[in-house]
Amino acid sequence: MTDSRSTPGSTLQSPADTTPTSGRAVAPTVGKLLEVGLALVLVTGLVATLSGGTVPAYRDRAGATLADRQLAAAATHVQRAVPPAGQWVRVERRVPLPNRIRGEQYQVVADGDRLRLDHPNPAVAAETRLTLPKRVVSVTGTWHSTDRPVVVVRGTTDSVVIRLRGGGV
Repeated sequence: MTDSRSTPGSTLQSPADTTPTSGRAVAPTVGKLLEVGLALVLVTGLVATLSGGTVPAYRDRAGATLADRQLAAAATHVQRAVPPAGQWVRVERRVPLPNRIRGEQYQVVADGDRLRLDHPNPAVAAETRLTLPKRVVSVTGTWHSTDRPVVVVRGTTDSVVIRLRGGGV
């Protein structure tokens, strides 16, 4: 019997030649690429969903909450600036307010017995009623968020005028 490996033109290969080494890593590589592609599609969809509706709505709610709090604090400062009855009045007090709400400048406007926060985004605007003594004749003026807001109270024992002024004390 003759050895087929030694025969010229034989098609029998050695065991080391029968293992396909070039195709061995194809399946895991394709699998990983598919996993990465699927993860990328999911992350892209999540980002698009959040930036399209959820995040702006949250920013509006957070801005509205901040506007309500700041307006309530401003109203408290205005109300506390009025001294007890029977005194001549001359008061100027600084009112701390943030420069921006929801990334935008705004203004606080005295509107009769109310303070109104006007903001470029209507979802952030707010309004509050002032609780003032009857001797307060008027409340006027506007604070711009870029100013240093001051409440100015002037008056006699019988009547008091309140003015919102920017520029600081």
